Amino acid sequence: MPRFRLSLSGPNNVTPPSQEEIDKAIGPHLTELGRVVFAWNEMHDKLALLFRVVAGFRSEEVAFAVWHSSKSDMGQRDMLRAAAEEIKAMYKLPRKYTAEKLDAICDILSKINAHSNRRNEALHAAFTTITEAYGERQTEFISDTSTSNQKSKYLASKDDLLKEFKWRSEWCRVVSEYVDAMAYHLMEDGGPEVDDDYPWPEKPALPHRDSN
Repeated sequence: MPRFRLSLSGPNNVTPPSQEEIDKAIGPHLTELGRVVFAWNEMHDKLALLFRVVAGFRSEEVAFAVWHSSKSDMGQRDMLRAAAEEIKAMYKLPRKYTAEKLDAICDILSKINAHSNRRNEALHAAFTTITEAYGERQTEFISDTSTSNQKSKYLASKDDLLKEFKWRSEWCRVVSEYVDAMAYHLMEDGGPEVDDDYPWPEKPALPHRDSN
């Protein structure tokens, strides 16, 4: 429900904002929210590929069926972690695997688990618009805390929602590329020469809020 911010003294223009005003206020934010969704889902698809490789499935169809049998993103990531930890516990590691590589997989999974809270804030917070009804009329997109939604309260403490959304999607994009490079390096289908084409990736510098 659109809101108004009224002046305690002086005239107030309480004409409801037009659809054009609302669209102008929310459009850029909805675009960035969509990018958060797209980037997160793309990253999880890359994790599915890494799971297929690490768990040793020869059939992509079987691997992805197992992956999607879990009804939660966290459950899928737990399956990948379990596979990596089981390989690390082997007496003799398979070709191209090292303890350091397996630790890197578990490390990025831990970081994704932590970042999932940031993703959930963006997707499950409530938002609304507020229109300045005095002085220079302006409609803004804001976090809606009227029902005490904790995710909305968290985002309400941030100065720039667009910046928050952009940081979340960029973070997923960087991790997606990292996970993709891990998967292609560990694929054995191409033989030893694949090492030259797909080297083990360097640990990326993950974006910070201030970098956007």
